[in-house]
Amino acid sequence: VGGSGTAGEGGAESGGGAEGGGREAACAWLCDRVRQIDARSGLLDFALELAEIGARCVRVRAALVGHDEAAFPEPADGGSPDGISGGRAAGAGEGSAASELSRLLGRLRQLYPLVYDLGAPTSLAVFETLRAPGRLALL
Repeated sequence: VGGSGTAGEGGAESGGGAEGGGREAACAWLCDRVRQIDARSGLLDFALELAEIGARCVRVRAALVGHDEAAFPEPADGGSPDGISGGRAAGAGEGSAASELSRLLGRLRQLYPLVYDLGAPTSLAVFETLRAPGRLALL
C-alpha cells in the first residue's frame, strides 16, 4: 500500500522533499480548497478564514526554516502588515503557488464585503473573471 496516492499528496504534511516544495504544495492545496469551498457551498466567509489561516501558517513555516523577515516586507501602500493581503505576494519570487495564495487572499478580502455587506449576488469564480470595471459595478 506504500505506493498509493498521487504525487502531490502528503507534500505539506510530510515535508515532501525540499522545504520549498512542501510550501508550494501547501499553498497550491490551500488555493484549490478555498475555491472548492466557495464553489460547493457558497460559504465565502469559511473560504476567507481558511485562506487567512493558511497564509499565516505558511509564513510561520517559512520563518522556521531559515527565511528572514526581509521575505515579508511591510507594505508601502498601508495594507496589512502580514505582507500577504491586497494581492501583494508573501515573499515575492518564492514560488507561483505562494504568489497565487497571496492574490487569492486579496480577492477574497475584496469580495467579502461585497457579498456580506452589500448583498452582491456573485461568487469567487465569477469575481475572479471580472476586470476592475465589472468589480466596481458590483458596488
